[in-house]
Amino acid sequence: MKPSNFSPFQNVISGLLRWLGRQTPNIRYVRAISNRLLKPLHSVLGFEGGVVDVLGFKMRLEPKECVDGNLWFAPHLYDRAEISFLLERMPQDGVFVDVGANIGFWSLYFAHVFPLAKICAIEANPATFLVLRENIEINAFRNIMAFHVGVSDNVGELPLYCNDTGNRGGDSFADYADNRNRCVMVAVKPLANILASAGIERVDVMKMDIEGFEERVLTRFFAEAPRGLWPHFICAEVSHVPKVVSLLQKVGYRLALSATENCVLELRQG
Repeated sequence: MKPSNFSPFQNVISGLLRWLGRQTPNIRYVRAISNRLLKPLHSVLGFEGGVVDVLGFKMRLEPKECVDGNLWFAPHLYDRAEISFLLERMPQDGVFVDVGANIGFWSLYFAHVFPLAKICAIEANPATFLVLRENIEINAFRNIMAFHVGVSDNVGELPLYCNDTGNRGGDSFADYADNRNRCVMVAVKPLANILASAGIERVDVMKMDIEGFEERVLTRFFAEAPRGLWPHFICAEVSHVPKVVSLLQKVGYRLALSATENCVLELRQG
């Protein structure tokens, strides 16, 4: 939805740019058209974000943001390989845990496809959490539990270093981000504690994107969580912590899929 002072012509042009992005095929170089052409043009023309349909559900998006822009113009391409892989393997009544949920795309997608599933969305940034909660409410999803808390290896409070350059998904507790101009103090808990408070006793699929804090969180989790709580599949971002794959392999996971930024690992049986 556009601001009321926008002319019908401006709204049509904005909608046309979004429509063009959603026709983008999954072809190398061509799929970059949204970020390199449509998103900058949309911004130069002064168009803003709003609530739009995203793959059958609605989200409030700000196209100037990194993740939002991808979802505004080409949601069918965002994390396409890993999501398709996991959707095929998720039980209809399964449990999906979204660690570092951002504004909720993964959680909303799984809730939309699997209305009988239990979804746990965890987001640390207070402002981002408000957008996440709004996106859940817009769709009236009843199978998503949202938790405003950071994930760490201890109970306490940590500074969350905020990425204010158009990529709020890049917020991080990790030391590499401590040179940023702004941080907010956030309550943190170990992952096993959060799952216990949510009443979760098994996890079929977990997505983890916590910008460099994965190794610290997972080391504590596998040390204390019963094996029955270990996720059957884990999708983890590896750009900041490439060692996370070897960590998971050491505790019994096998690499099932490598995508552009994420890897999916499956827990070996026995």
